Amino acid sequence: MNSGIFGRILQRLLVPLRTFRLIRTLEKIELLLHRCAALMVSVTHSCKIELVERGVPTEMIAVILNGVGCHSIFHKRKMTR
Repeated sequence: MNSGIFGRILQRLLVPLRTFRLIRTLEKIELLLHRCAALMVSVTHSCKIELVERGVPTEMIAVILNGVGCHSIFHKRKMTR
């Protein structure tokens, strides 16, 4: 089964056999939302690839990398003794 984001989360949290219908319903909702969206934002290139594999046109996906470079936050301390 090619689970979407909701499906994978629920499979980890709940018993798969008891939640099969719920997972399938959430996957259908997810795919419907993909088709209705004007633009989708992904925080990684791998998420973009997964969305494309699920049928979202690549031109509808913008990748905005998450986070801040560590070098701009953390500075090396000079060792003084």
